Amino acid sequence: MNKGLKIFLIILLVLIGVIVIDTIQAIVCNNSPLLHIREHINRCNEKDYIDKGIIVNHYNCNNESKTLFKSTKYNCVVCYNNN
Repeated sequence: MNKGLKIFLIILLVLIGVIVIDTIQAIVCNNSPLLHIREHINRCNEKDYIDKGIIVNHYNCNNESKTLFKSTKYNCVVCYNNN
């Protein structure tokens, strides 16, 4: 096998391994994945956010945390201000 192909496969397997380990730790520990983009939710509390990972999303709404797969439908509870 070509040396360049071996290096490419090793790098590809390491990247896949990092993504899998990151997803597993997020699900098991119910916390944000390390590789994520944070999206703030402007509702009643400015501390509410969604951390969008590669395979899972971590929702922090009303001081409750949930880590779910991207295919799962989930909405935070909406509260309204009368101001």
